[in-house]
Amino acid sequence: MARLFARYCGRREAILQKTLSMLDEAISLQPENADFHSEIAAQKCMLGEYNEAYAIYQRASTFDETNQAPLYGMIYCKIQQDQLEDAGQ
Repeated sequence: MARLFARYCGRREAILQKTLSMLDEAISLQPENADFHSEIAAQKCMLGEYNEAYAIYQRASTFDETNQAPLYGMIYCKIQQDQLEDAGQ
C-alpha cells in the first residue's frame, strides 16, 4: 500500500512521510525483509536523500543476497550523486 501511494503522490513530502511511517511499521513486524528496506530507500531517493538511501540499500542487500533491487538502488544513488566511477563498480 505504501509503495502505491508513494508512486502516485508526485513526490509530495507530506505523503512520503506518511508512507515511510507505514513502512517503519511493516519493518517492525518483519525487520529482515529486504523489500521493505528497499522501498524505504526508494522513497528516500524521491526525497533527494541519496546518502541515507544508499546506506539503507546496503543494509537491504545483506538480508537477501538474491534480491537485485538493492543493488540497482545503490547504483541509482551513485549516479544521482554524480559518482559515476563508483556506480560502475
